[in-house]
Amino acid sequence: MLDEKDLQAIAQLMNQQTAKINLTIENEIRPQLRALAEGQKTVLKKLDDLTPKSKTEQLEDQLEMMKQVIKLHSQEIAELKKAQ
Repeated sequence: MLDEKDLQAIAQLMNQQTAKINLTIENEIRPQLRALAEGQKTVLKKLDDLTPKSKTEQLEDQLEMMKQVIKLHSQEIAELKKAQ
């Protein structure tokens, strides 16, 4: 049978192992998981960039560009009217 000293020795060994496991998780596994997550974000971003835009998104982009051109032309027309 195990006596009190044996149980204390077992508990001490378990505490040491737990400390080693915690250090391994903190120093090795967490940084690797962070790097993996960052890599995944990069891959997802690249995939998003490669994915063709929907027709709605294309039209929205074109509409935004047309708004900017109209604004520029309106400013130029106003300047030309002032110059006359």
